[in-house]
Amino acid sequence: MARIIDLAAREANRVRSAFDREQKKAETRRTRASKILGSSVR
Repeated sequence: MARIIDLAAREANRVRSAFDREQKKAETRRTRASKILGSSVR
């Protein structure tokens, strides 16, 4: 039983880290776009 929980936790961590990477990419894109267009865009 513990092994199933361990596998699930590992999978959740993998998904979360992938999601975090995507969030960072989106954030970087947004800040770059706002620098180009000027700080009027939020």
